[in-house]
Amino acid sequence: MPFLQSVKNWGANPSVQTALCVSIVIIFIGIGTLYFNRDGQARAAEWLQRLRENSSIPNDNNIDHTKLSLGNQERLIEQLEELRKREDFHAEVMVFFYARYYMAIIMFPLLGALSAIMLFFISKRGWAAANDRLIAVFIVASAAAIYFGAIPAVFKLEDNIGDNKNLLLQYKGLDNELVSFLITLEDVTGKISNPNTFIHHVDDQMAKLNSLAVGFDYSKVPTTFIPEKVQTAAVTNTNTSGTKGKQMPSQ
Repeated sequence: MPFLQSVKNWGANPSVQTALCVSIVIIFIGIGTLYFNRDGQARAAEWLQRLRENSSIPNDNNIDHTKLSLGNQERLIEQLEELRKREDFHAEVMVFFYARYYMAIIMFPLLGALSAIMLFFISKRGWAAANDRLIAVFIVASAAAIYFGAIPAVFKLEDNIGDNKNLLLQYKGLDNELVSFLITLEDVTGKISNPNTFIHHVDDQMAKLNSLAVGFDYSKVPTTFIPEKVQTAAVTNTNTSGTKGKQMPSQ
C-alpha cells in the first residue's frame, strides 16, 4: 500500500530516526522528573505526618481558668495558631526543596550512566564514523546530566532543606512549650509561671525565628556554554540584589 510504503520510507530516514531517539530520551527525562519529584514529596509528607499527629489545642477542661485570665487565654491560643501556620509554611518549603533534591540526585546518575554507555559505543568507532543517533542521545543525556547535577548547588537545596527543617523543629518545640504552659502554667524550665511574662517570651522567640529560609547561588551554574559577558552581567546582578533570605514581616 502506498501509505504504508511512505511511512516505511519516512521511518528509514536517518534524520527521523535520530529525532525519534532524542524524543524518547526527552520523554524519559520528563517522566523521570515528574515521578521522582512526586515520590520525594510523598516520602517527605509521610515523615512529617508524625510531627503533626499530636498537634491539637488543649481541651478547655484542662486549662486552669482561675489562674489564667480570658485575655491571656485568647492571646496564647492566637500565638499557638500562628505557630502552627509557621510550622506548616516551613514544612511546605522543606518538602518543596526536598522533592527537587531527591529527584535531582536520582536523575543525575541515571543520565550520567546513559551518557557513559553512549560514549562507550561512540568511542569504539570514533566520532567521525559513529552513528548519529548515538551522538544525539549522548549530547542530550550529557546536557541533562549537567543540568540535574547543578540543581542542588545552584538552588542550595541542602541549605534550604536544613534551614527550614531547623525552623520547623524550633517552632514545634515552642508549640509544645506553649501547650504545656496552658495546662501547667510553667515553661519548660519551671521558672516562668506568670502568663504575661510567658506571652512576652513566646513573642520574643517568634520574632527571633521569623525568617524566610530560601537561598540561591548563581556562581554554581555550569558556565561551559555561557558567554563570558552574560556570566559577568549575571554575577554583577546577583551581587547587587543578594541571594540571602529576607525577613518575613512581623505579625
